[in-house]
Amino acid sequence: MNSLVKFSEEIRLVFEQNKDHIDLPFFYSFPVNSCESSACIHGVFLKDKFPNIKIEVLHGYNEDNDENHYWLEIDGLVFDITCDQFDGVSMPIYGYLTHPMSDYFNHVERFTIIDFVINYLDAVVDVEVFSRNKSNIKKWLGVNT
Repeated sequence: MNSLVKFSEEIRLVFEQNKDHIDLPFFYSFPVNSCESSACIHGVFLKDKFPNIKIEVLHGYNEDNDENHYWLEIDGLVFDITCDQFDGVSMPIYGYLTHPMSDYFNHVERFTIIDFVINYLDAVVDVEVFSRNKSNIKKWLGVNT
């Protein structure tokens, strides 16, 4: 668990420091409005480094305000590196049992990381853009896998 938190903190730091160089939707405003791309790439790096963990991407929706949000559940624990974009949440979430905004985003869909990436590459960015950004982030993280 500690290694998941530490690696997630490193990913968050790389996203913050390089948001102007990451060519994925809305990353320039990280963590604001970049939750879908962040959850996708965060999940991919975690699955690469820790292949035996179960990663789900959760898509929460608030119907009253027509707001969407994306975050990860890893072996049943909440990891949300962009939740501090919301009022009342001051820091990212690493390994919580529940999401502090679960009442707000009360319509939730779950996707395996594999299914989410496939949908993301089909609907949001093409494979070449994703691969180029993953390669850059990998370099900034110092990951040698």
